[in-house]
Amino acid sequence: EGSVPTVTDVSAVENECEFTVPNNNYQIVGYVYGTLQVTPRLITVVTESAVKVYDGTPLLNDQYKTYYDNKKESGLIGNDKLNLLVRFEITNVDSSGENRCEFTVPNNNYQILNYEYGTLTIMPRLITVVTESAKKVYDGTPLSNDNYNTYYVSKKVNGLLGGDKLNLQSLCEITNVKDSGKNECEFAVPNNNYQILGYEYGTLTITPKPVVIEALTATSVYGENYKEAQYPTE
Repeated sequence: EGSVPTVTDVSAVENECEFTVPNNNYQIVGYVYGTLQVTPRLITVVTESAVKVYDGTPLLNDQYKTYYDNKKESGLIGNDKLNLLVRFEITNVDSSGENRCEFTVPNNNYQILNYEYGTLTIMPRLITVVTESAKKVYDGTPLSNDNYNTYYVSKKVNGLLGGDKLNLQSLCEITNVKDSGKNECEFAVPNNNYQILGYEYGTLTITPKPVVIEALTATSVYGENYKEAQYPTE
């Protein structure tokens, strides 16, 4: 019987096995040792994906999986874990794309061969625009109101965030009583973080102008024509 060398971590050592002869017909005069070598485990890192609706805050996901040998085996062994080097995050719809987090290996027993990136996706915030109402008595001038509110899902949740404002595209205005109706102003979103899902229109209302009609007075002598009526003077 002899000793058997072993190696577990990445390294290269001489395979200094020792043996004894089976009987007296043999004698060992020397050894030529081979090499025991452990090479790094080449792993692929798969970053996970995440998706949400735009809310003005960053979206990130630093979770990952690893594999070795074409997904047949787990990349990391035991309790080994990667170290996060770069956390990737996005805030806006236009930044959606690959989740390009980067990691370092926990020790020399591993090398990162490749990354397979998941995605980070921010979806547009679907907002409803509520135009405000206005009302006045007819005065011959246009009536309009380009003020609005917005909401998301529920009227308790603001549609626009962080000071964003809609851009007025079409102003609705009326001048006559017969034109009273919906305040159908049209708006455009300030950026791709939003989409207008629909409108809830207020009203523009012109009411009739009250007028007082005062009949004119005229007098005449019986048998004569009426004198020209005189309008009252203030």
